[in-house]
Amino acid sequence: MKARRDGFRWLSRWNGAKMVWLGVVWLGVVLGSWSVDSSVGRAQAPQGSVVPASQTDSDYKQRVVAYIHGSIPITREELGEFLIARYGYNKVELLVNRRIIEHACKQLNIEVTDAEVEAAIEEDIKPWNVDRATFVKNVLKQRGQTLYEYKEDVIRPALMLKKMCQHEIKVEEEDLKRAFEARYGEKVRCRIILWPENEFRHVQRIWEKLRDSEEEFANAAKNQAIGALASIGGLIDPIGRGVADKPLIENIAFRLKPGEVSEIFPIPEQKMIGVLKCDGRIPPVDGVTLESVREELHRVVFEQKVNKAMPLVFQRLRNEAKPLILVPYGTNNPRVVSTGEEEKKLLEPLPSDNAAPMPKK
Repeated sequence: MKARRDGFRWLSRWNGAKMVWLGVVWLGVVLGSWSVDSSVGRAQAPQGSVVPASQTDSDYKQRVVAYIHGSIPITREELGEFLIARYGYNKVELLVNRRIIEHACKQLNIEVTDAEVEAAIEEDIKPWNVDRATFVKNVLKQRGQTLYEYKEDVIRPALMLKKMCQHEIKVEEEDLKRAFEARYGEKVRCRIILWPENEFRHVQRIWEKLRDSEEEFANAAKNQAIGALASIGGLIDPIGRGVADKPLIENIAFRLKPGEVSEIFPIPEQKMIGVLKCDGRIPPVDGVTLESVREELHRVVFEQKVNKAMPLVFQRLRNEAKPLILVPYGTNNPRVVSTGEEEKKLLEPLPSDNAAPMPKK
């Protein structure tokens, strides 16, 4: 069942709040504009800007973090410059993004407590069925994160951004009806085969064999490029109606009769193409009404809408903040990065349902 769920995640554009924030952090990397004086290899502050007092504070320059030979001090300033020279370029965007969110939350009197952060971490750990020490060792370590970084760079900013979005979200009756249909209505049992989009011509050549032969389809499903899907023969969770994140696949699935193979369709966000085979229908769940599950569905839909709103709200905050980043790339190699063309590409609408040519049956 776990492999089946893992395979189905290839069809979903949905992410939780923490994954949304990770995407926000990455998006921030391509949004900054840089100002560098290349003649001296040092970044220059904007004219009229105020240098924070902490940068000239004598404690920062004189506070000792280590000694060598018993009496030779290494100061906090030396440590700071050492770390900035090596990691400043990679970390400054993360810090800038956090400060943008913190500033906006302060304006709105929004706070995230340590208790809320701890509770969010416990919720994140639950699906892994491990204790915190194992989560840190086996999960965070693989991501290259410490527990402190996870708390302060992922969890806390995500919670702040989430709180900012909540007051803008409304759950309409139509939203609840779609969610009810998706969860409790009729569903289609399907298998899927995915290929990289550059193999479209190849898929066109073999499509009729896939359509006409269960053996050919099953063999291709077991040998497809996505390992999680190949291991279970392309089996995915049943597809219901009203799932707004994947309307193309939903529409295709409900057009199919048992045993039929779909046309070739695009999955642009993953740069893949695919075909579905219908294995049957699952009737609606008996005895469940919208009123009996209204409260639960409201919570689920609200959470989904908040998570979808988070990147948009952050983008707006970033545009308003107009960050100017002055940390050069390495001590002797300052460079200017893009001033915003990349995020326009990220925000371009996906192709329509008929964006890719379909073979005729």
